[in-house]
Amino acid sequence: MGMIADLKEYLIGQGVDTPIFLAQMPSTPDECLTLFQYAGQERMLEAGLDVPGLQVRSRAVDYETALANLSRATNILADIGNEFKGVNVEGVVIDGVRYLRVVPSQSAFPMGLDQNQRHELVQNFYVVKESN
Repeated sequence: MGMIADLKEYLIGQGVDTPIFLAQMPSTPDECLTLFQYAGQERMLEAGLDVPGLQVRSRAVDYETALANLSRATNILADIGNEFKGVNVEGVVIDGVRYLRVVPSQSAFPMGLDQNQRHELVQNFYVVKESN
């Protein structure tokens, strides 16, 4: 699997029950999360690491629900390799790839209302993972 598919499975395994989509946010359901991969930082060839960008978008009719869903996903992802909290310090292995750290690069950002008057919020991350 690719990074966003891996992280979707990880979120589901950690109990996220909000529907999660990859690379495209469909028009339904009203409440969902979508994971996108985008350009990150330069590959660390000597260390054998990739640092792609990850964007998590949350949508819901109610702003507070959209924010709560995004916050839950953020907290789960940011615990990967979080030495400050002492959780998953060695990272996690998903489908044979070790994810060493998921670092938020900004706080949650409201994108406004979509064409169906649903709230959309977004948060971006850098993912540090072993090259495959």
